[in-house]
Amino acid sequence: MAGALCGAQLIPALPGALAGIPAGLGLVAAVSHGANLPVPPAWCLACMVLGLLTGLALLTAIPAIASARQSPAHVLQSDTG
Repeated sequence: MAGALCGAQLIPALPGALAGIPAGLGLVAAVSHGANLPVPPAWCLACMVLGLLTGLALLTAIPAIASARQSPAHVLQSDTG
């Protein structure tokens, strides 16, 4: 179950991270007012995307694993009102 939740979070995060790179570079170019634009190397950008996806997977897996340890009987008997 935790793997499915992680996958469900990573699917929209990957295009968002990939779209954020040119958007961020464009924002820096817009506010730099003609100064030299420092463009990081491609390997730095790839590491940033991989780090983002790894962090998101960890932050999604921790609560999913914790909630999966509860017994189904306890969850079904809990009062939501």
